[in-house]
Amino acid sequence: MLVQEVTGQERGVVEINLKSRNGKSPQEKNRKAAEEIQNNGANKEYYFVIYDSKGKLVKSNHNRIDEVSELKNLSGVASIEILDQAQTKEKFPTISSDNAVIITLKPSEPIDREVLHAFTALQPSPEFTDDTPVMTAEIMPKFQEGSINDFRNWCVQNIKYPAEAHKEGIQGRVIVSFVVERDGTVSNVKVLRGVNKLLDDESVRVIASSPKWTPGMNQGKPVRFTCNLPLDFTLTK
Repeated sequence: MLVQEVTGQERGVVEINLKSRNGKSPQEKNRKAAEEIQNNGANKEYYFVIYDSKGKLVKSNHNRIDEVSELKNLSGVASIEILDQAQTKEKFPTISSDNAVIITLKPSEPIDREVLHAFTALQPSPEFTDDTPVMTAEIMPKFQEGSINDFRNWCVQNIKYPAEAHKEGIQGRVIVSFVVERDGTVSNVKVLRGVNKLLDDESVRVIASSPKWTPGMNQGKPVRFTCNLPLDFTLTK
């Protein structure tokens, strides 16, 4: 059973929250979720996805907790959902993190139209546009009629282990982000988590040399699609 709780009054507006029998309001649940993420940040790899109140993607962030200001200022957050590994793989099959965190923001407060006009006249275009790459699509992009795992196999076959790194015994996992464009080409290749410049540069090189993909589709139209790919550099004894 849910009961109503008046949490405060400001400028004549009363905010009423639903509160369950166990006493946990949405704000309390969000606070506990934020604390859990902060406490486990050193041991778990998170992928943050932030939506506005209408379900439109605002931004995404790969395991950079300090850059997710919404975890520190919860006043504008409607909900925080931590997905387990199975849920993460089902909803975001192209990412390498074990846990995705979905943050939904509250609706923005309305402001005076004259103030809005004066403000927006001085601002650049919004960061998020229809050209912003997506992370999920009705039809996922394909690599040579296969999945991102097939692309990973292709990368493994085409990686050239840097001689200097091999000599120095440097190995590890590099996580790279890239965009599959509407025409199937690969762009915006960048390292999300590196190991060493030699391995990082080779990871970027091999992904940037990718053959064309079949682009992802939403509502029958090709979309720009963001992928994250882990590449392992392992020395054999």
